[in-house]
Amino acid sequence: MGTLLGPDFPDHVALAVSGGGDSMAMLALTHDWARVMGLRVSVVTIDHGLRAASAEEAAMVGRECAALGHPHSILRWQWDGTGNLQDAARDARLRLIADWRGAIEHVLFAHTRDDQAETVVMRLARGSGS
Repeated sequence: MGTLLGPDFPDHVALAVSGGGDSMAMLALTHDWARVMGLRVSVVTIDHGLRAASAEEAAMVGRECAALGHPHSILRWQWDGTGNLQDAARDARLRLIADWRGAIEHVLFAHTRDDQAETVVMRLARGSGS
């Protein structure tokens, strides 16, 4: 992982953790790696409030982070009903994380191959072609 982060190895990384299997695996792997490498880890969860379970999932991430000893922030966003929901949620997530991260240079995200394939299919269905 250190090689992927560039020649100037960071002393602090951030993780965007949703509570899904992919991001929880990233949290566990990064925790172990950071402990060995002496890195600080900060974690953020965006609660879009789009599902009934979203607040509890964010709280679960917070409990796991507390058990591992990493600071965790929950940022909330509410859709205003305009535009494409998925696009608005993604843009809001990226904007909120960018504002939250401060001086932390590296923010890690996890996505499964199924997530990637789903994104391509959804874009094709909308006629975007990419």
